Amino acid sequence: KQVTADTYLQVITGNASAGGKVLQSGPEDNVFLYFVDHGGPGILGFPDFALLYEKDLTKALDTMYEKKMYKQLVFYLEACESGSMFVNLPADRNIYALSAANGEESSWGTYCTSPVVGGKNIGTCLGDLFSVNWMEDDDVTNLSSETLQAQFEKVKALTTKSHVLQWGQTSMGSEEASVFEGTGKTAPSSVVSEVERSEGDDVDSRDIGLVTRYNLYMQAGAAERPARAAALVAEIQHREEADAKFAALAAKLALPAELDASLSTAHRDCHKPAHEAVVEYCGAYTDYSLKHAKVAAAACNHWKGD
Repeated sequence: KQVTADTYLQVITGNASAGGKVLQSGPEDNVFLYFVDHGGPGILGFPDFALLYEKDLTKALDTMYEKKMYKQLVFYLEACESGSMFVNLPADRNIYALSAANGEESSWGTYCTSPVVGGKNIGTCLGDLFSVNWMEDDDVTNLSSETLQAQFEKVKALTTKSHVLQWGQTSMGSEEASVFEGTGKTAPSSVVSEVERSEGDDVDSRDIGLVTRYNLYMQAGAAERPARAAALVAEIQHREEADAKFAALAAKLALPAELDASLSTAHRDCHKPAHEAVVEYCGAYTDYSLKHAKVAAAACNHWKGD
C-alpha cells in the first residue's frame, strides 16, 4: 500500500514527507534509478494501479536537477510503451535514460516456460527481457571496462521483441557502467553456465497472465485441474470484456481506427483527467487492460485536449 506514484516521486526528490527513507544525494553523487512495472502511453502503473504520468515524472526529474541532487543520473525503465515517459526529457541535464520499448509497443517477459524457483513453480515469468539482458550482462562483465553505450548496444541487440532506446543526454554513454551499476562480474560461473533460455520463453507482457494460466493448467494434476481451468477461463473472459469495453469507448469518442496515442506536449494536461474518467466509468486498469490506455491518450490528441 505504501508503493504509490506519489510516494515514489517523494522518494526520488528527497521529500521527507514520504514517511520513510528518501534519496539524500548531492551535487557530487552519481545516481542510478531503475523502475519496473506495467505501463501505457505516458503512464506507469503501480501495485494499486494508481498511475504515474509522464508530466509528473518529468517534473520530478526537473526538481532533482534544481535541487542539485546528482552529478550524473542514469535511469533504466522497464514497462510497456516506456519510451513515452522520456519524450520530454531535456538533453542538457546530465540525465541518461534507457527505455525497454518505444512509446507504442509492449515490453516482453522472459523465463516464462518453466518459472521454477527452489523447486516451486511461481506461476509467472521470472523476469523481463530488457532487465534480464542488462542484469545478465552485469553478471558476467567487468563494468569498469564497459561503457554505458557498449551496454546499450548489447542490450539492444539481445532485446529482439521491442526497441530499446536511449534518451536525454546520450553523450553520457561514454561513461563507465561501473560508475552507476557497481563492479559487475558477480555471478558464479557455475550459475551462469546453467542458466539458459529456451525457445518460447519470451512472452508479450500483455499476455503473461494468459500464458502462465494456460501453462499451469497444462501442468496440473487431476486435483488441481478444475481450479486452474476456471482461472484460465476467467482470464480469457476478462480479456474479451476489456477488448469489447474499450472498442465501444473508442467508437463513442468517434476515434479513428488507427489510434494516435503519441505524447503531445500541447495535450499533456488532458491525460490525467482522461484516465481518471476511464477508471471512474470503466473500472480500474488491470495488467491486461492497460494495453487499451492508448484510447484515453488518443482521445486527448483527437479532441485537442478537450
